[in-house]
Amino acid sequence: MTNTLTRGRIGAGEALAAAGLLSGAFAAFAYYNEGLRLLAHAFVLWIVLVVAVSAGRGPRRAYVRTVAALLPAVVAFYVGKKVMYGLKYPGMPYSIDTQTVVLWCFLAVLAGTLGLAFRFVGAPTRAGTLATAAAVGLLLADAAREWLHRGSAALAVATLLALGVVLGLGVRSLRQLGFVALWVVPFALAAAVLVAVPDLLESLV
Repeated sequence: MTNTLTRGRIGAGEALAAAGLLSGAFAAFAYYNEGLRLLAHAFVLWIVLVVAVSAGRGPRRAYVRTVAALLPAVVAFYVGKKVMYGLKYPGMPYSIDTQTVVLWCFLAVLAGTLGLAFRFVGAPTRAGTLATAAAVGLLLADAAREWLHRGSAALAVATLLALGVVLGLGVRSLRQLGFVALWVVPFALAAAVLVAVPDLLESLV
């Protein structure tokens, strides 16, 4: 029985790491693609990832699963950028900024607190409604932030898909959907400050 449970936990950990690695690798690819580049700067991939891995979990598991998914994503993104640069510009020097990677790893650990909030997504309770509204508000604030720089079809499609995932996981009734809609605006306004913080910290490194 113990071996079976251990294998299950290892399997879950590997799946989380794989999800993080794939999202980070895709973001690195998007960084060097004109049509997809905004997706490398936006947080939409990471927000929907956090919701997906934390929804319905207990507090400890939600935090651990969030960090376990985001840390590989950070590493894969920066290593992937180096690989893609080498493919695009063969022979040209490129070095990974260690300070920036450490900063984003630190932010990934802090982002585990989002998992603590988003773990309520899907619950037919007030906490579930507020958590879903917060996730939707965060997605909208992030999209608005990037749209101010330069909108793109890829960003619009990715945001719509992410909203579909979050609402699909989080809404259990039309009544709950109505309350989510009521709370989206205040959460989006608060999230506008939150999504601006990482860029500010990165500019200071």
